[in-house]
Amino acid sequence: MWVDALRAAMPEEDVAVASDLTEKQAVDAIDVALVRGIDPGDLGRFRRLRFIQCLWAGVDRLLTDPSMPTGVPLARTVDPAMADQMAATALAHVLDICLLHHDYREKQARAAWEPRHAKSMATKTVAILGFGSLGRRCAEYIAVTGATVIGVRSIRTTAADHAPWTTTANVAEAVAIADVVLNLLPLTDETAGVLHAGLFVRFRRGAALVNLGRGRHVVDSDLLAALAEGQLRRAVLDVFAEEPLPGDHPFWRHPQVTLTPHVAAETDPATAATVIAANIRAFRAGRTDRITGLVDRDRGY
Repeated sequence: MWVDALRAAMPEEDVAVASDLTEKQAVDAIDVALVRGIDPGDLGRFRRLRFIQCLWAGVDRLLTDPSMPTGVPLARTVDPAMADQMAATALAHVLDICLLHHDYREKQARAAWEPRHAKSMATKTVAILGFGSLGRRCAEYIAVTGATVIGVRSIRTTAADHAPWTTTANVAEAVAIADVVLNLLPLTDETAGVLHAGLFVRFRRGAALVNLGRGRHVVDSDLLAALAEGQLRRAVLDVFAEEPLPGDHPFWRHPQVTLTPHVAAETDPATAATVIAANIRAFRAGRTDRITGLVDRDRGY
């Protein structure tokens, strides 16, 4: 699907599959790499690389690859269609938690007719950790419900006057008042393990966590302890430190955990190919200022 979509989006380029190339072709002919799910060292054979485009939104795996050439621009895929899919997933989980639908599924299994009062969404607060393009799109979807949305980013910014949310750089301040904390942070050395016991104790008691970022953001044992102690009442997890998640992991059968297999937002070749083609044309024209998703390697995203 990727090859067909990319060839259709940029017919002026010769798109080849890496496994079909001879070593001479890999060394002499390839100056752009389009990568997804590669193993460490795979980029080492392409010695003339001048631009690398990741076909996914996350680049943490690439940045730890020792064969990644230094000084070569790297871009991640910023696809509006993927942002919409992520936002729809986030909204579904927030509503599921706030309207107690997860609780009714448990009651259905017991054939228990036990209505509960779900407060209006206007009384709810959702904190979004990571407020880039994905975080802002999720905020747009969630704000429509009437919930208060707080975007948390690493640098304090002022939201536009018309934006239906506020922003802050104070993570502890945001999670202390949130009913739901939605994690969309990029994975860097600084954010690995950020969702740990020291932060969970600052959560509003009885809040819920939705992790759509990366599995390594969460210290699993600390999350399990926070659920057991009632500090958190629910966790929705789409990503895990080890994937596939081992069958004996406690998350699988935990009554307070909703688990999905890393499917919150999948890159669609049909829409992403257009974004990628525009990036490659900007690169060819020497206009790196027009490349979307250009990665700052020092920041890690």
